[in-house]
Amino acid sequence: MRKLLLIICLAGTIIAGCSKEKNIEQSSNMDQSALEKIKVITYNNGLKTGTSMLEFTSIQAFDTTLYMLEQQMRIYDSSFYAQYGNLSEEAYDAKQTELGYNEQTPLIDFESLLPYSNTMRQVYVALENDWLSNTELDISAYPKIDYPFSLAEMTLLNSDGEVKIGNCILKLTKKGYLWITDGSFTTLSSFNNGDMSVLNLSTVITNLNESSGDDCASWKSKEVSDDYVAGKRVIKHVHHHSYPWKWTESAEITSYKHNSNGWKKYAVDLGVSCQSYFRTSDCLSSSQIWSGWKRKHDKSIEKNNTIWGNWLGLRAENGASVYGGFEYPGHSNSEVLTW
Repeated sequence: MRKLLLIICLAGTIIAGCSKEKNIEQSSNMDQSALEKIKVITYNNGLKTGTSMLEFTSIQAFDTTLYMLEQQMRIYDSSFYAQYGNLSEEAYDAKQTELGYNEQTPLIDFESLLPYSNTMRQVYVALENDWLSNTELDISAYPKIDYPFSLAEMTLLNSDGEVKIGNCILKLTKKGYLWITDGSFTTLSSFNNGDMSVLNLSTVITNLNESSGDDCASWKSKEVSDDYVAGKRVIKHVHHHSYPWKWTESAEITSYKHNSNGWKKYAVDLGVSCQSYFRTSDCLSSSQIWSGWKRKHDKSIEKNNTIWGNWLGLRAENGASVYGGFEYPGHSNSEVLTW
């Protein structure tokens, strides 16, 4: 029954592997007509009345918008670097401050065009700024632990991690996802009020009921901090996320520098790669993907490996599935996802 509901919910939107990625790339330039198809709906999610979320016509539309936002951020940043990349590290940072450069401008513009002012990105940025204001950066309080998503992804989620896609409602948490196949706001409200019995409904698909001690898991992340020189730090992040229609493994590195106000994101020469050894639902070897290296003078960069498909149930194995390669000034090393 759950598979039948998933078919109805995802009808016409699931295309496996490379062909799916090609379709997304071909549609990455969103025009005004595409924007107009994204709706902002208001509802009661059980936590507060009058809240809002975005509504996409299909998974294809959601993933295309996500890709488009990521692409616009890359173009925006590359344009700035093309003008000022000849400057020294310190002068480049000073120029960003002088001009008020914000790498999230394409995301902010997207929110303004809809308009939409209830995004998870806005919550995350406020928490991150508060965290950066401390003299010491406590890795245990790192906001990405509770918000293990990309900035573009958080732009498409409301502050409670919710979005409507086709007939379904998706809710993302730091521990996994809730996929309500009949789009019931009553089910969403019950879950938000602590009713875990909804996880057993035939209209709900989720990975939130997995055992945290399993050697293979569908939703895990890890952060490692390195104060590689006095006053400078990088945080390395690796994760495996399973969605109802895709499986993603990621490696990300973010650079910080201490200043008079605490800490700030700070552009240096960075490199990142991701090697994935996906596992089946039985923890057997499945697909292997190598992302290749991305090297850039930037504050934060990431590489991802994604597989699209139906009910593959792909997972990560503790200490054997997600390997992030990282480069930063004077250092080259790797981290493996463990829990």
